[in-house]
Amino acid sequence: MQLLYAMNQQNLPMAMVLDGVLSTMELDDNQKSYGMKLVDLVQEHKDTLKSEIESCLDRWEWERVALVDRLVMQIAWAEIKNCGDVPVKVVISEAISIAKKYSTKESPKFVNAILDRLARDVLDSSGEKI
Repeated sequence: MQLLYAMNQQNLPMAMVLDGVLSTMELDDNQKSYGMKLVDLVQEHKDTLKSEIESCLDRWEWERVALVDRLVMQIAWAEIKNCGDVPVKVVISEAISIAKKYSTKESPKFVNAILDRLARDVLDSSGEKI
């Protein structure tokens, strides 16, 4: 999330901010690898993720949603859709924890509501197990 945030805030490509962001974290190789996989998924599917999340934003415009919340939801939704090894409930729980740490007081409830609705609407309709 921090890498995507730095890229968005500074309007720079990943290569320009990667070393700076990673230097502030203590991550093992597996954590780095999985994190980069998620960043790549968000970048690759950015438009689709945005569109699907937007479809659940009742009375909200994408640009009005806090950047951290948008990124947390994009990462979680990308992980849910593309990384079947982590249960949906675990991904949503982790997204809520990140929103609690890095965003507003209302963000955890908001992120939970949107991701839960996406999981119900999109995954249920496709027959996937939630």
